[in-house]
Amino acid sequence: MTTSTPCRIRSRWCAANWALWLVAAAALVWLLVSLMPSRSFDVERWARGAGLEDAGNPRWSMIEAVQTALRVGMTDRELLGLLGEPDWHADDGSWLYAVGRSRGPYSSDPKSLQVELDERRQVVRWSVGY
Repeated sequence: MTTSTPCRIRSRWCAANWALWLVAAAALVWLLVSLMPSRSFDVERWARGAGLEDAGNPRWSMIEAVQTALRVGMTDRELLGLLGEPDWHADDGSWLYAVGRSRGPYSSDPKSLQVELDERRQVVRWSVGY
């Protein structure tokens, strides 16, 4: 009878230890998934982020999906239909959309999506930068 008590205590400790590790692993997975950009583009969520330069901008989570949807040769009307009015116009005629700040240790600078148009008002290139 005396040997069963330490085994019972040890098995409870072992189960608690495993439970703690499982909770920690689930928290880590949740954190990694929440930091990953979304692969789907939502026009309404994109519109809600207009002009926001903080880390809570919903546009940042869709940046990969937007870059997949953009294509060279798109007209300015197609671009307006996809992304709406730009937040700013650059001196060179590029359209700039605020996408917020990336989350993580290097998130101090606001980011923007810059879409360059040619003289025919067609997309030439785009980039995400400061």
